Amino acid sequence: MITLQDVQMARNRISPFVRKTPVEYAWSLSERTGGSIYCKMESQQINGSFKLRGAANRMVCLTESEKSKGIITASAGNHSQGVAEVARRMGIDALIIMPENAPDTKVKRTEQLGAAVLRLGRDYDESEKIAHEKQKETGRVYIHAFLDPLVVAGQGTVGLEFLEEIPDLDMLLVPVGGGGLIMGVATAAKALSPGIRVIGIQPETSCPWYEAIHTGSYVQVPIGDSVADGLTGDILDPEMIPDFCSVVDDVVKVSESELRRAVDWMVREQRQIVEGSGAAGIAALLAGKVAAAGKKAGVVISGGNLDHSVLMDILKEWDREYPDRVPAAGRDRWRQSVWSCRSDDALRGRGDGPSSRIRSESA
Repeated sequence: MITLQDVQMARNRISPFVRKTPVEYAWSLSERTGGSIYCKMESQQINGSFKLRGAANRMVCLTESEKSKGIITASAGNHSQGVAEVARRMGIDALIIMPENAPDTKVKRTEQLGAAVLRLGRDYDESEKIAHEKQKETGRVYIHAFLDPLVVAGQGTVGLEFLEEIPDLDMLLVPVGGGGLIMGVATAAKALSPGIRVIGIQPETSCPWYEAIHTGSYVQVPIGDSVADGLTGDILDPEMIPDFCSVVDDVVKVSESELRRAVDWMVREQRQIVEGSGAAGIAALLAGKVAAAGKKAGVVISGGNLDHSVLMDILKEWDREYPDRVPAAGRDRWRQSVWSCRSDDALRGRGDGPSSRIRSESA
């Protein structure tokens, strides 16, 4: 189990590789829920995801001998981009195993960063097994997406920054896939604010941590696909469960329609393009699965790497449900304008696209 000191040391190590992402006040969501909702915009992190933090903290600790061997990992997309970015900057050869169902956007960006990518395995769990086999064959160093204390400490810097900026949060909502992000964030948050509640969010199609926290043990559940592709997969090490339960207060499930609605909400109400995984906390609030009335709630928006085709499908679904909100003649033009605002610079929080136009509470 990591400590606050581990997270603080991680922040110092990774500072050359990452940016401190903004915390934005969500006006419309606050009005809807009756609470004060703050979003930690890791969608504006370099490469569009928090994953860079953990990858950087692990890889800067590699020995010269390990660097010379090269590295390997398995990823559904965001971890692969983080690893590829750090490898590029450190001059390390990187091989990434990505599942066949990985979003094309994430595969393309990983390759653009210079990593070799092999699409093997039907899902993340199968890709990871293949990656471990190739690690044994090649002698490369394996950089795990979450089963590594250095990676978890790196992810925990999200919580450290969040609580330093908004120290009196009553609760934190964090997406849960493998568990590394929420365990790191919760460790930092509870060390700084012992009374804070940390709530994990999982898709209904893949919710092993929901079962684990409610039973206190590993329960085998079906693992299906989700628009929140970064949150799918089984619990790889059941020995993590006691540590998880010691820092996480609850886990709630959200449906696919609730996740898609949350992605749509972030575009239309907050002018933010957020991937399904990143919208998990928003989905829980919109669906009333986490009560925020009278509370100050923080939501970790874990990433913004969403395929164009998926975004367009979600926006079209919204058009069918609420046909009067956008005039028919202007719908296609409106959809394309949303995406065109999202240049590479805007993706990384550098431009004047949607990511930089949210109103802050102090504005």
